[in-house]
Amino acid sequence: MIYEGEQKIDKDSFLASPTETVYQGRENLRNQLEDVARYEIHDGRVTMQYLFANKTRRDSKMIFRKAGYVGSAYREQYDGKVKDVYPIV
Repeated sequence: MIYEGEQKIDKDSFLASPTETVYQGRENLRNQLEDVARYEIHDGRVTMQYLFANKTRRDSKMIFRKAGYVGSAYREQYDGKVKDVYPIV
């Protein structure tokens, strides 16, 4: 059941989004790569972005890497590089 104001989510609501972000490191440009990234689209606007990382072994610092990925995506919104403002998961 869909309530007033809710959006229907189906496979057609998701589009591929960039999997790479670039940032200025201490000495030179660095990049970060996500395994999968998707925009959720409703009424022609991005309403959310999902970032997924696959790991084959345990990485105790992965939470810090993920925070950097999410931070980079928010920085693009803050800097006006994207049209819409939306949450990132």
